[in-house]
Order: sequence, then structure tokens, then C-alpha cells
Amino acid sequence: MKTCSVILSLCLFIGAALTTRAAEADPKVTALLKQADAKVEAKDIKGALELADQAVKTNGQDLRGYYFRGRLYELDKQYEKALPDYTEVLKLDPKASPLYQRRGEVNFRLGNFKESVADFDELIKRFPEEEPRHWQRGISHYYAGMYAEGVKQFADHRTVNGNDVENSVFHYICLVKAKDKATALKEFIPTGGDSRVPMMEIHALYSGKGSIEEVLKACRAGDPKPEELKNRLFYAHLYIGLWYESEGKAKEAREHIFKAAGEYGVEGYMGDVARAHAAVFRKQDGAKKP
Repeated sequence: MKTCSVILSLCLFIGAALTTRAAEADPKVTALLKQADAKVEAKDIKGALELADQAVKTNGQDLRGYYFRGRLYELDKQYEKALPDYTEVLKLDPKASPLYQRRGEVNFRLGNFKESVADFDELIKRFPEEEPRHWQRGISHYYAGMYAEGVKQFADHRTVNGNDVENSVFHYICLVKAKDKATALKEFIPTGGDSRVPMMEIHALYSGKGSIEEVLKACRAGDPKPEELKNRLFYAHLYIGLWYESEGKAKEAREHIFKAAGEYGVEGYMGDVARAHAAVFRKQDGAKKP
């Protein structure tokens, strides 16, 4: 979890920047958030949340209380509780543009893929210059079944990040769904070189010039330390799983996605992508039960 000073500075910045009504900057709320900040520093998340609750009850018009509590919930992976707090901030101040990014990420983690796209779309309406950089929006497009939109997003992202194999892969899998494999192979985005292992082997797999065996072998090359090996295997299994899915091989896709989400799970947004994908599979399993 991030340090308390980062959390508090973000809250104070957001609270000051997102409201033009000085009366909402309640000093009682400020005092409570500072106490909550100290609780986070002491790793007392429960205590911090109790103080954040008090801040919201003290003045429900002060955006900082909702934002602070929502951010705490998010960092504590209580996404279902972070969502309504971010929504409340946007209800109180629709001009609170940064919250569309935060809420879009939370909606994605909760499997609300179309809602995630809508949040990211709203952010881009306000900051259109950010559209090419917004790879998260493209990932949400894929999981929302908006494949043509995903193709465009990843094609645009190439203009600002030309050597990212992950961008090439998501462009490919969106294009397979939007059109067909032959078109995806023909339009597969080349790369000047992604230094992360085993990204170039993953690129070769998707281009039809490599193999799963080569991807997994590359992960262990150079006798990496355990943490580095885990990170390599996470990306290997995530993208092998997505490749199998693009091939229409559901059983094999599930095997590798579950490995990426579980045994080799990592922190960060791509770790969340694997977990969200595994959750989709579990939901499908539940729907099949009588």
C-alpha cells in the first residue's frame, strides 16, 4: 500500500482542486483526515477508515472525505466500496475529471467493463489529447466486447508507444474478434524491441513465428531470481492464455489465465487484468450450474 503522505496529499489536492466552494473545505474534515493519515502510517487501515467515515458524516459536501475513503478502499482492494464513494464525488462535482479515471479502473476490476469504458470515454472528452495514451481504455474495450473500438485504441497507442509488445498483442486479439485471424496476422503490429522478458518471444508466438515452448523457456533463461521468474511467468501465462482464447481454445486459455491470476499473480494493473479475466471464467462457470 502507498504511504500515508501520498494518500493525504492526493486527497487534499483533489479536495482543493475539484471544488470552487471554499465553504466545503471544512477544517473539521481536514483534522479528521490528518488523523486518518497517521493511522495509515501506523498500518491501521481499520482505524483510518473509521476516521474517514467520521469525515464524511461531519460534512457530506466536502469532497475530500469521500475521495479519501474511496482511495483507502481502493488501495485495500475493497473495490465494491470504493465505487460509491467515487460516484458521490462526481455527483457533488461533475467537473471532478480525475475521478473518471479512478472510477474507470475500479469498474474494470469489478468486472463492470462497459461502465469502465464509459468512465474512460468521459475522461477523454475532457482531455482529448490523452486518447492515444489510454491503453487501459483499450483493454476495457476488449473485455466489454467492443472489439473494433479496441483495434482503434491500440492502433492509436502505437503512435506514442511503438515498442510495446502488449499493445501489439491486444491489437491482435481485438482484430481477431472484430474480423478474423488472417486479418490480424496481416496487420500485426511490429516492434523495434521490447526489452522485458519474455516479450519478444510472446511477439513471435502471436506473429506465427514462435511457440509456447519458446516463451516458457525464455522465462528461465539466465537463472533469474525467484521474484523476477514469477514476474516473467505471469506475463508468459497471461499472454499464452489470451493467445489460446484468440484461437478459440477455451480449455487451454482457462488453464493459463488461472495460472497468471493465481500461482504467478502480481500486483499492478496487468495483474488486475488477469484476475478480472479469471473472474469472467468463474462467472461463466456459475451460469452453467443448474
